[in-house]
This record gives sequence, C-alpha cells and structure tokens, in this order.
Amino acid sequence: MKSKQEVIQQHYIDLLNADKFFKLKPHIDEDGWCLMFDEKGEKVSLTFKELGFEKDPLGKTVAGGLTQKGHKWRPKSLAGLETNNGWTIADVTKLPTEGIYNVGYFLDDGTFHLGNDEVEWYELREYVVDFGFTHYQPIIKPEDPIY
Repeated sequence: MKSKQEVIQQHYIDLLNADKFFKLKPHIDEDGWCLMFDEKGEKVSLTFKELGFEKDPLGKTVAGGLTQKGHKWRPKSLAGLETNNGWTIADVTKLPTEGIYNVGYFLDDGTFHLGNDEVEWYELREYVVDFGFTHYQPIIKPEDPIY
C-alpha cells in the first residue's frame, strides 16, 4: 500500500514527468494542490499555463488532466484524495462501534481487493486482525422516497 504522498507524487509524474514534479514539489500541499501564487499574488511555482495546459471556457477545470481551485491546481486523477474516496485505513484501536461496512485490502500488485461480505461493526476487528483487511467504508442505507 502506498502512502498518500507517494500517490500524489505518482499522479504528478504520470501527468507531467519526474523533473517537473520535483520542481513543483515544494509548492504541493498535503492534499496534492500546487500553489501557483502566494497571498500577495506573487508567482511561487510554474502555472498550469507554463506547463502547457489551457483553462476551459468555464474556468473551473484545465484541459489536459488538471483541476484548478483558486490559485492552486492538481491532477484531476487526485479527485477524492482528501476523503480517500470514503475509505478509512483500519486502526484496531479506533474501529467504529456501530454500522455495516465494506472491507478491502491491497494486493501485492497494488490493486485493491474488495471483500465480498457486508461486515457488521463488531466483526471489523476480526477482518482486520485475522484476515488482513486494511480499509473499511460504511454502507449507507438510502433514505426512503418521499413520493
């Protein structure tokens, strides 16, 4: 399993290249956003335009695989990074005390394996400790329709 920082690095390298990533790295925050301008409006890193990307007509995304938020940008492929797409890394000392969960783990080749079972909260410890599951995600019961 890769760390969050390793995932960010790989996505930048895949989109740009290693040389550009290492030039940008000092300006990339913990959620993968690269700061282009500081609070004074001074340029601090390469902008997406300098990297060869152009802004779309609505100004929300950048063509070519980048997303912009204010004076920051990052690869579109990092969407969901802040929440790990709803998955929690299992810590046996901090498991939930209610609910039903999907569970999964990473295989040696880096692919994620989703378990077949819906796991009750009181079974999570067994799945993590005995079966090696590393992540869980709550299964949220949908609300009933109003009409």
